[in-house]
Amino acid sequence: MATTESRERRRRSELLRLRKLRLAKREEHDIMKTELQHLQMELARLQVSPKLRGARSASSSTFAAVERVLQKHNKSLRRQVDDHEALARLLHTWVLSQQPAPEPSTRAPWNHSTLLANAAGRRHGLQWLSDKVYHNAVASMPRAAVFGASVQDAFRFTLHTTPDHDDVAAMETHLQHTFFANVKDVARVIWGCEHPSSPLKTYVVATDELVEQVHDRLIYNHGVYQGTGTDVRRIVSWFEDAHRIVITFTLLTEDECFPVARGQIRTHGFCWVIVERVTHSVSLLRHSVLHFKPVTADGPASLDDIGRMYNLHRGASQPRHAFVEQIRSAAEAAARDRYQTLLANLSQVLDL
Repeated sequence: MATTESRERRRRSELLRLRKLRLAKREEHDIMKTELQHLQMELARLQVSPKLRGARSASSSTFAAVERVLQKHNKSLRRQVDDHEALARLLHTWVLSQQPAPEPSTRAPWNHSTLLANAAGRRHGLQWLSDKVYHNAVASMPRAAVFGASVQDAFRFTLHTTPDHDDVAAMETHLQHTFFANVKDVARVIWGCEHPSSPLKTYVVATDELVEQVHDRLIYNHGVYQGTGTDVRRIVSWFEDAHRIVITFTLLTEDECFPVARGQIRTHGFCWVIVERVTHSVSLLRHSVLHFKPVTADGPASLDDIGRMYNLHRGASQPRHAFVEQIRSAAEAAARDRYQTLLANLSQVLDL
């Protein structure tokens, strides 16, 4: 009940903010309209006034100077209005999406948002996408839908297929592990892995570069996945609550500044790491990943493209659904191996 009330309060708050933005835009429009009417009246007066006919040249020059100043001011106001409209659209989409899905959806239309090249829209987009993944992560916690109430170490992999079971729609992975370390120490080690200068890397990315840093807890990285060799652009963000720390990863589909290159396969989706405090020196880690069907410069990757990511090649007479099962087995084995490597690396650092 408290969660529902909290969501409703957030929804009302965002709707109020949108109304304020619209009112501010109307006020700016009214001010500009009033200024224009005043100048038109002044121009008409100067044109018909007998006393000033001899000084038309000077008047025209003065009017032209005033017009240039107003045009410059008008351009500035229009830029502000455009930025406000972009922010309003993002907030409107966020408000409409506040009812969480019971499980990570393999459709995820919000995750297919394009990261804009426009500086203001880009900054808001980086934060909005991270916030969306965070709210999905927190909403999944009370249901404990994956491993129930158990706190035992666990791993689960699911390959989602298309309705005809002859193609890959998404891959979903969940991991649970207990560390005998403080919650902040565990989270800091994981966060540190996301910086290119860190000597410790996660199981995920073989090469990593920092593209943008919005602030200390929101960065944008680019890298290549180990094993599959797929391109990945990740927005990584840190959220700290009273008894847990959540690190989110938004794997972008499209970035106007960095389109998918010819011959490139890009992994996209989202994931999160939730580190919960059990005691001062015991922490429970939950890690969830949802990878959608990869994309290429020409659109979604083919089944053969996905197979090659795992060094698999379909025979001429092999049914598609049989090849999907091959991919399922190879992808699950690769994910299990990478997670074992991840946990071993993290444990080694935390035990130092």
